[in-house]
Amino acid sequence: MEYFKRELGDYTTSMNPVNNYLKQAVDFVSIYKGVSEEEALTVVKSTIKNKSPKDPMVTYKTRLDNGDRGTESCKLTTYIKDTIKDNDIITPSLTVYDHPSKNKSLHADFLKINITKRKKHKNLSFEAYQNGDINGYIHNDVLQKVMKIFNNSLSGAYASKSTALYNPSQHYTLTSITRSVASIGNSVTESIVAGNKCLYTPDSVINYITAVVSTVNLKTIATVMRMYNIKYPTVEETITMLRYSSDRYWFDSSVYDTVAKYLKNMDKYQLAAVMYVNDLYHLRAHNADMVKEFVGALAARVPAGVSDPLKALKINVEGINNLVHHICMEDIRGMKVDYDKLKVDNPDVLMVLGSTADNVYRVLDKYRMLI
Repeated sequence: MEYFKRELGDYTTSMNPVNNYLKQAVDFVSIYKGVSEEEALTVVKSTIKNKSPKDPMVTYKTRLDNGDRGTESCKLTTYIKDTIKDNDIITPSLTVYDHPSKNKSLHADFLKINITKRKKHKNLSFEAYQNGDINGYIHNDVLQKVMKIFNNSLSGAYASKSTALYNPSQHYTLTSITRSVASIGNSVTESIVAGNKCLYTPDSVINYITAVVSTVNLKTIATVMRMYNIKYPTVEETITMLRYSSDRYWFDSSVYDTVAKYLKNMDKYQLAAVMYVNDLYHLRAHNADMVKEFVGALAARVPAGVSDPLKALKINVEGINNLVHHICMEDIRGMKVDYDKLKVDNPDVLMVLGSTADNVYRVLDKYRMLI
């Protein structure tokens, strides 16, 4: 049961910075000035024409058919359009690679094999530790660390001229991807758990609000607000939420005069989106009883009730069963959790795990739209 996965066709990548800019600029002008989108588009196009924004030139190294490297130049928008047209992969460092369907990397297979081996030895080391087999634990722990070093060594090899794998752009690609993913993960976690957003400049506040209202499905927002009886925020409460983050970086009351005018022209669903999207902290601040009920139900240990506890555990994805193990940690303390063996050796523990897993499923299903 993939609770948080949609159909594959629902996932699309929008990689047209010009169209995305136009859409968000039009949405901002339309809401802020209280005009139609057609009128806003006229204003935006006129502004762009007068400002004449530059499309910078990009000079890059390319791999020729015979394997040699050449140098080419083009406009940035052309660089991105050609990448999309060719179905290639563009990384945060703007290096472009062939899609694996066209040309699969041998290094990817090397990493895949080592990741599988590392997982195996990590599990064996944990099992040995649980059984008191110190030698087995040390042996497998060393082997999983070796696999980790093998994988990490690729990045170093790409950056070192003394190796046959020397490829500086590949090193930049790896570091840019890991830093981007880590930063995105940290930002999302900070927003959801603590309500912290990186509103470090006045423009970032306007940009954040516009990005939210331009991308959310307002029909879904309306459905969720009614379904869970969520409180609609006021303009003042929304400004307080934004200043909770921006006051950490700067203070300028005149900026929030503009923000207030922007927010006052929004409907209640747009305001709710700005307040609550990716923000469990502020959702709880204004809907304490609902969030308490949700989180409390999700964390409940359920001793019995499911008809087939083994099935309840096996149909769930790994992440949900990990949550179940945390909830029932006292029940499984010191055990190697093997559901099939528990059915024979300790059916009472299996019943607790299965009933709790079934409860997690029901809670997630109940709050599916909210999540």
